[in-house]
Amino acid sequence: MTTTSHVDFGSVNARRHELLGWDTPSLVGEGTPASLIQGVKRCLVLPCKTTAENLGVVVPEATLPVGQVMIRVDQVCDLQLTFTFANPGYARFAINGFSVGPMFGKTATFTVPAAHLTTGINVVELEDHLPRALRTELAVASLDLSPACPAP
Repeated sequence: MTTTSHVDFGSVNARRHELLGWDTPSLVGEGTPASLIQGVKRCLVLPCKTTAENLGVVVPEATLPVGQVMIRVDQVCDLQLTFTFANPGYARFAINGFSVGPMFGKTATFTVPAAHLTTGINVVELEDHLPRALRTELAVASLDLSPACPAP
């Protein structure tokens, strides 16, 4: 994966950055190309409860509305992330022990302190906090990355 300053989630090129929990890009809302967060399955309680069935052991699962994005950091310094959504979203963000939100709006901008980044691949987790009763999923249109590194 190469370093980038922009990820367009309305493009199939975003696939190289999407780790878990994503749907294929589509037109959302007013025709904005974006990727929807479908979520991932996780145990809600540890240790996971299991049940024995005829075909083996089954782990009851719950789908959490989470999507994971991989970003590459070449030089560790504070990193500003700006997510743009196709529709107003309400999401929480986490990366390497740092978390922010939930934040509401069509954009979410925050700075990840250098202490929470490593050289190489880092994973940003987006958690959709929109109520499921609204029958909407978080539609991510883009991600802009702006490192605040001192000049060499």
